[in-house]
Amino acid sequence: MRRAYSYSRRSALERCTRQYFYDYYATNKKCGLPEDRKRQVQSVKSMSGCALLAGSILHRFARLHMDPSRNLPPSWITQTALRSFDNAIEFARDPRGRAHRLQERFPPEELVELSYEDLDGEDAAARARQKLIRALSALLEGSAVAELLCDLSGFAIHPEKRLSKLKLADWCIGGQIDVLALREGEARIIDWKLGGVEHEADSLQLYTYGWFAENVHHVPRGGVSGQRVFLGDNVVEEPQVVTDDLASVGRARLFQDIELMEELHEYGRQGREEVFRPCNQDGICNRCKYRAICHDAPLRACSNATFVSLPVPQGA
Repeated sequence: MRRAYSYSRRSALERCTRQYFYDYYATNKKCGLPEDRKRQVQSVKSMSGCALLAGSILHRFARLHMDPSRNLPPSWITQTALRSFDNAIEFARDPRGRAHRLQERFPPEELVELSYEDLDGEDAAARARQKLIRALSALLEGSAVAELLCDLSGFAIHPEKRLSKLKLADWCIGGQIDVLALREGEARIIDWKLGGVEHEADSLQLYTYGWFAENVHHVPRGGVSGQRVFLGDNVVEEPQVVTDDLASVGRARLFQDIELMEELHEYGRQGREEVFRPCNQDGICNRCKYRAICHDAPLRACSNATFVSLPVPQGA
């Protein structure tokens, strides 16, 4: 079973170790979890959420907007993005009745808020749609983003650049940069955010992306900078340069994360579900797709999930 590290994987581990196990181990064919339990996890694993749906659509159309060969009108991007969101919500309301849509190029997903009986999915969908509208407006019409894109003229733009050729302590380091802009001796990293301003910056993510730019694209230390774009508030933060100090902090955190993942890896491979304890935090559990497994939360009858009731493991 491959040892793989990514920022999203690390975030899942911080959020809830049980969710981490279900996401990255439980359904692997080499995992020792009983097959009926694997099927139970698999039946809900593909679910997403309304905010994640909005974020995914935003990133997809941001990529199109950054492609100079397409020159797509902002009105077309907005209308098409919102239509994609609305169509996904329609599917999530009745996934069994619209199962034919699973054959589409971008197949829709069931959504947690519309799949669990005790959640107000319509309200969550409306809030996510409004966030998407605000973000698209800032991306396509906002002066802050327009100024940023003007600053990037002369750079080679690589939207959704996947990390590669990075390894630490036998763990392959993966991930995806929203926008990597390169020119001789310089790299700029852009991270699109659907929501409003967050004041806590994460040195680990910037370090990892900077490491990639240095190692793969041979950009010297000090020539890499990153900035987040909070489209919900139409704010582009000041660039943060990957200095020696920031790199030291980021690398130390990366080692710490991998050390913990290594300790858990064998338990995950064996399928030792009870080792990965659920967080039991309402703010996380109430929006988790695995609630039906950990907390016997009721799924709606229209769900595609072929759910089989099994005993909740000890420690849940």
